Amino acid sequence: MKTDKELVLDFKNGNAVAFDDLVDRYRQPLFSYLGADSQTQDIIQETFQKVHEKIGQFNDTSPFKAWIYRIARNCQIDASRKERRRLDKLNDYISTFQEKADTAPSEKIVAGEIRLFVRQAINSLSEMQREVLIMNYFHGLSYPEIAGVLCCSVSSVKTHMSRAIMNLARTLPDVEQGELS
Repeated sequence: MKTDKELVLDFKNGNAVAFDDLVDRYRQPLFSYLGADSQTQDIIQETFQKVHEKIGQFNDTSPFKAWIYRIARNCQIDASRKERRRLDKLNDYISTFQEKADTAPSEKIVAGEIRLFVRQAINSLSEMQREVLIMNYFHGLSYPEIAGVLCCSVSSVKTHMSRAIMNLARTLPDVEQGELS
């Protein structure tokens, strides 16, 4: 079995199989390191893409293992930042539902509770359902436009929107005449 250093050198010299061997060697350890979460597969894929792109910058005097783990950690940090920004945007969108300032105090409390329920319900949707819902309701994009943004079919967008609405209908309490049931 070749060492990491030998596989890196082979890959730098044009042997694509050497890169496949590195992927096979590090996929499971990186999965264990990053933890089982919904984004782990994407982060691992991005890690290997960066390794592939930047292998020429790898310094043979340091261990490859440390280098690939550092790349994986940075990819995980970037993904967390993107998710945090996305959730912040979502919270900003939901805040647009705020009632007028001259609303009676009891109505403000109910409106605040409703906003909280809506925010929690939207956050509980799958990422794709949230994106489709936000693009359609908050940005006014049509299904074909959303399909273009997400690189998927219009029928896929319709399916995600339908599921989002069904999930919201199950998750949100009934709201009648300004009261939570």
